[in-house]
Amino acid sequence: MATRVDIWDQRADRNEFHAVLTERWSSTQCAEVDRLQRLALAAAMPPLLGRRVMDLGCGIGRITGWLARGAPTHSDAREAVQEPNVPAVVVGVDRSVGMLNRAAQDIRAPGIILVQAPAKCLPFPDHSFDVIVTVAVLQHLVAMAEFERACNEIVRVLRPGGVLVCIEGGSDPMPTFRNPGGGQTVTIPRGVADFATALGPRMRPGDACPLICIQDEYLLTTWTLTREEGTL
Repeated sequence: MATRVDIWDQRADRNEFHAVLTERWSSTQCAEVDRLQRLALAAAMPPLLGRRVMDLGCGIGRITGWLARGAPTHSDAREAVQEPNVPAVVVGVDRSVGMLNRAAQDIRAPGIILVQAPAKCLPFPDHSFDVIVTVAVLQHLVAMAEFERACNEIVRVLRPGGVLVCIEGGSDPMPTFRNPGGGQTVTIPRGVADFATALGPRMRPGDACPLICIQDEYLLTTWTLTREEGTL
């Protein structure tokens, strides 16, 4: 039976957004979901100018490139003209080689580094990033132990005052992708309380907003790593 990595490597061969979004949606619907998710992220994103940003579970890089080009944030999210908001570097992390190969071919933006690694074992020093973004990634860590390990890694690599912005599945149950060659991807919804427990006491919750993409329910949450005594 194919492993999860095999399945995502195979999915990387799909056309356009279907590599990372469900084939239950048409190409037009996928483009609309991408737009809605980026708009929701922009409304929740802290300033990115000069920051180190991680796109965790970057897939084909649809969010990675957008971040590297200077994603709008907060009140300017819907404005036609933006002030420059370009991060110092954006690191796209994914465990699938196939997805990263697609990202390397498709992304047209400077300042991007692509790294192969699972969310539960990030190859970065402590306090390496100012902002971490996840979109429909942690919902695939069905085992609670894997989910908690990934959350521990997020806390470890964030700098004090750093922010996690995530859009994760909120419907119960979310649809399952079955691979014709064997195996499947499975998702599990987790609420704010689950994230609060896994992220630990040092992550302060911000807004939690529902997001409907076609018929699927997601939850956008933001979390800030509290500053340790003596840090600036």
